[in-house]
Amino acid sequence: MKEILSFWMLWLSIACCNAKTGQEIKFSPTPGVVAVIAIDGNLVSINICGGRKCNNTEGNLYVGNPGSVNLGVGDYNFDGNTDFSLWYLDEGKGTYTIHRVFLFSRGTGRFGEYFPACGDEFVNLKVDKKNRRLISTYWADNEPKVCFTYPQGNHNGK
Repeated sequence: MKEILSFWMLWLSIACCNAKTGQEIKFSPTPGVVAVIAIDGNLVSINICGGRKCNNTEGNLYVGNPGSVNLGVGDYNFDGNTDFSLWYLDEGKGTYTIHRVFLFSRGTGRFGEYFPACGDEFVNLKVDKKNRRLISTYWADNEPKVCFTYPQGNHNGK
């Protein structure tokens, strides 16, 4: 059973990595729930269906970059639910990736935006599964710094 689940998670991560304008992506954040994310330019709509209920729980999100919006799917807070991130290249030289992370809550049946522990946004986001943390970049006094965010208070002293 683990092999089948691993296969589907791998397939979802490959299939959902590059959502271009006009595309619609479907995935299951948790068993019995289907999320549909539609990207149209810099507008992103999120619909969630679970049980007998389907609704546009998030409405439309505006992603500030006029370039290509990409989609990453994974467990960003290490709780077993499938979350997602919207990301795009920075508006300057296109050197950095800017991520907006959305975590799924079984309690509310909705996605909520999550922010880094330092800085205003996740820049060059990396998911460190071993240490259960998100690693990103922020700037202090024009110097790049490393930010460690522990989504569920999983700080292990590192």
